[in-house]
Amino acid sequence: MQRVVIKRDGTVEKFQMKKLINAIFSLLEGLKLEDDYETVFKIAKELDLKIPEKVSTEELDLLVLKAIEQLIPTHYLYDTLATRQLLKIINKDIDRRLSSFKEAIQFGVKESLYKKELLDFDLDKLEEALDYSRDLLLDYFGLTTLRDRYFTRDREGRIIEKPQWFFMRVAMGIGNNEDEIIKIYNKISNLEYLHSTPTLYNSGTVVNQYSSCFPAGTPIITKDGLKNIEDIQIGDVVLTAEGNYKVVSGLFKRKYKRNLYKIKVWGLWGSEETVRATNDHRFLVLPKESIECSRKFYKVCPPYQNTDKCYPVEREYASTCVKTEVNILESLRWVEAKDIKEWDYIVVPYPKETNDIKEFCVL
Repeated sequence: MQRVVIKRDGTVEKFQMKKLINAIFSLLEGLKLEDDYETVFKIAKELDLKIPEKVSTEELDLLVLKAIEQLIPTHYLYDTLATRQLLKIINKDIDRRLSSFKEAIQFGVKESLYKKELLDFDLDKLEEALDYSRDLLLDYFGLTTLRDRYFTRDREGRIIEKPQWFFMRVAMGIGNNEDEIIKIYNKISNLEYLHSTPTLYNSGTVVNQYSSCFPAGTPIITKDGLKNIEDIQIGDVVLTAEGNYKVVSGLFKRKYKRNLYKIKVWGLWGSEETVRATNDHRFLVLPKESIECSRKFYKVCPPYQNTDKCYPVEREYASTCVKTEVNILESLRWVEAKDIKEWDYIVVPYPKETNDIKEFCVL
């Protein structure tokens, strides 16, 4: 089979494996490896049979990324290489349309994606503060999450932000002057802390919502047990996302008239509990199509509930199920609440709180 590569300008050239191997070697730059040839060989071997007779340069970049993805479970190094390859794809795509951070902000304002007030800042000074080496602080899952969920897209759905442009845009929506913005940018681009999803998504944009809101009925873990969020009072002690308890110092209530979706999640709080969210709230989901069948589940009795709260975790099951090799990173998708299907798997945070328990039963 004579394979050819179709370049961006439409010209066609003979596919050369040597060029592809050199491109893979470039991903290893700066990494200390015992045997970089072995690493490149594994990627090339994973890739070779998947290259079609005719392939565009964009498709070739994606095939390299998919080949590296397949190797991530075997060694953490491939996570780094996948991150670098995805950065390469993002940068090449954006560079064809936008030449600088300043141009991206101006374009976003022109297209009514960003607030016009962003143009009041010294964009040249902010651009000089960008540190692209910090892109490599992101792991592959983190970068794919930013790309799929947080990066601004134009009216045609194309990304118009690189990671550092994203962090600076978020900082611009929070800071009052260039020095404040750069200080905030340095903190979040170094991953010292990150704001909540609404802030990351909307900061600097025409959508003026920076805080996370939870609907009435959301269960909150307190020192006195579970309470609905609307029953929380100033002075209550609640469990935070960091796994420690803090005192509630203030309350904010917002009137909301949109419809809420109720999603029952087996194994979250109990069989009768649901997660409620707006139609466009996104969940990290492993689609049901990715798994043919599941291992058999038993009845589960949460340790914080009485035994009458035991419930079965249901799923299709067959004794003939063959273990399905699923590439989790490749299969995970950010899905809006309205598009979640029955038997999809929803990813939930792993609790950071640890407590001694006297008993736990599995029936």
